[in-house]
Amino acid sequence: MRALADFDYLAPASWAELWAIVKGRAGDVLYLVGGTDLLIDLRTGKKEAGLVIDLKKLPDMRGITVKNDRLWVGALTTIAEIENSPLVRKYAAVLAQSAGELGSWQVRNRGTIGGNLCNGLPTADTSSPVLALGAKLHYRDFEGDKKVDAADFWLGAGKTVLNNYQVLTSIEIPISEDTFSSYAKLGTRDAMEIAVISVASVLRINNGIIADAGIAVGGGGPVPILARSAMAYLKNKQTGEIDFSEAGRLVTAATNPRTSARASREYRLQTFQVVVERSLAQLLRQAG
Repeated sequence: MRALADFDYLAPASWAELWAIVKGRAGDVLYLVGGTDLLIDLRTGKKEAGLVIDLKKLPDMRGITVKNDRLWVGALTTIAEIENSPLVRKYAAVLAQSAGELGSWQVRNRGTIGGNLCNGLPTADTSSPVLALGAKLHYRDFEGDKKVDAADFWLGAGKTVLNNYQVLTSIEIPISEDTFSSYAKLGTRDAMEIAVISVASVLRINNGIIADAGIAVGGGGPVPILARSAMAYLKNKQTGEIDFSEAGRLVTAATNPRTSARASREYRLQTFQVVVERSLAQLLRQAG
């Protein structure tokens, strides 16, 4: 691994200071939050920067709260904080589970949800849960605060809707007391592994009827995928009427995985089917 190339480093303490720094610059700015991916990318030459801006001093970017039937997670909240948060475990268990699956404890203590989402990897552990939960992602630029549906956030592998002058600030997740969710992933080893595939399943069950469903997968294409046909199939069905095989088939049909050094296309297609079936069966047992 080569030595880091030279770059400037700044850590603004206010939004006004940040905008004063980046206005008028070319696209040579990279933002640092946890640094668990960025520093590796800089050292390997995958990314280059004339200026690295550390965002950790910016106000109101970290923390987990509930307000107006929404769970709010600051973009600088660490993965470990999400994993261990009673609020996340209560209202968005799938996100807490995925956080617990992400890397080593050192990475979870350093890495942030904002960095994990903005990295743009289709198998990033928090991406499919955020998508399945129907979250909105809030960001800020020179003009003020804006938001985008999670389903529209990723444009391709390593690409999001954000440009160099836009910063993710928080994740807004709708919550309900009757929601059950789970996260499952498969890798080439049991721990500290990037997923070959991942499946995030969310069911809102009211009196034995699935009032709403969210299923999102990672590893099925260049971006996390919302399995809309499978969600439509599940919605308004009684829990005892669910054909797990059909749900798995519909999820798999929404994907178009590729063969890579880590897994073949055929393997990914087969495992999506199995993991979806098992995840839904587990959720319905959990719901009673």
